[in-house]
Amino acid sequence: EDTLFAIRFHAAGCTFSIFFFVLVGWRPKSSLKSLLRQYYLYYQAFGCMGFPSMTPMFFFRPWLFFLVFMACLFMTQSLVLAGLVFLGCSTADFIALCGCKRRMYSSVGHYLLWDWLVRGAEQAGFLNGLWLRLSRRIKLPDADREAIKQYRILLRRLG
Repeated sequence: EDTLFAIRFHAAGCTFSIFFFVLVGWRPKSSLKSLLRQYYLYYQAFGCMGFPSMTPMFFFRPWLFFLVFMACLFMTQSLVLAGLVFLGCSTADFIALCGCKRRMYSSVGHYLLWDWLVRGAEQAGFLNGLWLRLSRRIKLPDADREAIKQYRILLRRLG
């Protein structure tokens, strides 16, 4: 995980240099599964390292919409009406995010991918990493513990 690598690098006293004419390659993920796995593993590592500043923002929107869907289904006994209410809530949220928070989404699918699926993978990964850390199923070397502690102090100072 590159964050832990950077922390170890900094703890060893190494410095960074910036070069302006360096070419860096990057390829997008080939499937949705690999993209979600990438974000899951990122946040699992943050949970294992105990980074409270890297916790994913807990989001209520999908869960709230699901509860509204279930309540509507229970009250009306109509799957179609409950589905329309769910779609209406999702559409209103999409419009509100595009307008109020000035996020730019190219489509509703883009919104569902990043605000629902990727955020869900982040939360699941972070909770799994936190569980692994608290249940002592992973062992951080003492040098890493100290380096992470110093890095947290640096993050607090920066903002």
